[in-house]
Amino acid sequence: MGYGQKVIKALMKVQEEIRNPENTSVNPYFRSKYAALPDILNMVRPLLNKNGLVLIQDTGSDEKGIFVITLLVHESGESFKTNRLYLSPVVSKDHNIIPVGNAPQQSGSAITYARRYPK
Repeated sequence: MGYGQKVIKALMKVQEEIRNPENTSVNPYFRSKYAALPDILNMVRPLLNKNGLVLIQDTGSDEKGIFVITLLVHESGESFKTNRLYLSPVVSKDHNIIPVGNAPQQSGSAITYARRYPK
């Protein structure tokens, strides 16, 4: 899929300025640190806006399950859209597999995770 030149040029300008956010959140289950979605968005949105881009992330579901789509729209109308990123079933602490659609808290966590890693 080809992308418009204006989207590419704007993203190149964003890449010149963007830095990795600090890993300020802690995952107690894996004893690891990660960048929280609000921290990522607070860093990315001003850079995108400055370069005429808007970030839209949407969720949905179909027969395959729950998914996230990311869309970047340039002020010219050109856009870039990711494929659907389907969420995997959640494995509970006692190793039971819970389908994402049947566990609201886990669904929310999975959607937040997927928004950080668009496909």
